[in-house]
Amino acid sequence: MARLVIRLGAVGGVLMLGACGLGDYSVPNPEDGAVPGAVGLIQGYAVLGADETGRYDWSDARYFNEKASRAATARGVMPQDPYERDLPVASLMEIYDSYERLREAIYRDGRAVAPEPMARAQVMYDCWLEEAEEGQGDETTCRTGFLSAMEEVEVALDRGMPMAAAPMPGSLVYTVYFDFDSAELRQDAREVLASVASDIDALPSMPARIVVSGYTDSAGTSAYNQALAERRARAVQSGLIAAGVPADLVQIRNYGETEPEVQTGDDKPEPLNRRVIIEVVS
Repeated sequence: MARLVIRLGAVGGVLMLGACGLGDYSVPNPEDGAVPGAVGLIQGYAVLGADETGRYDWSDARYFNEKASRAATARGVMPQDPYERDLPVASLMEIYDSYERLREAIYRDGRAVAPEPMARAQVMYDCWLEEAEEGQGDETTCRTGFLSAMEEVEVALDRGMPMAAAPMPGSLVYTVYFDFDSAELRQDAREVLASVASDIDALPSMPARIVVSGYTDSAGTSAYNQALAERRARAVQSGLIAAGVPADLVQIRNYGETEPEVQTGDDKPEPLNRRVIIEVVS
């Protein structure tokens, strides 16, 4: 079996795995609006899928190939929960800590701040899980690759990059996140609201409107989540007004558990779905 080397992004990270070939994947062009990191996720998961095909591990090959196919919408492709694998007890604590570390980076908008190493970290993490479950002692390369990529991501995040989504044509878009079953603004949320107010002050004219949309994850009943989403939206509305944004510009919408950022099953907690989106429309 040939050794295959794929470089993920301009940072020069290298993913080395045995493989017999890659599937035919449509790699999105970032200039066409692809989610940051999509190319790296597609390439990385395609390598893992090809590697498992070469090992005749059809179940894992199918799993990684499906992730490669879905990676054009990168925010919907999440790292695997370690409890979904039959992992050795000796490895479980370190892997679970790494899982939380990776999700925290995604939550801090690492995919926008450092898309290439973020994609590499996720791919290598999932590789690590699979190899640890196999128990053949082959997980060292994946673990080392994950740790190296995560260090790059965290260095970029610690430089203080803004926690805001990419601006859409004619508008500015920001995201505020919440703790489980909470509508209380955290410190990071207050910093985002201060940035919104500052950016509005810097505009050449007042925006036409500011749309504040509340969301929840799927934990709890639909009716409860609808009310929770509204409380979150109103907390953001109040925070914006307190930061100096004119009250008459702010419009409230709440979507409850509909339109999640990350698709999950019913009654599943998901930090990336516990959010309020702020759109400043010129």
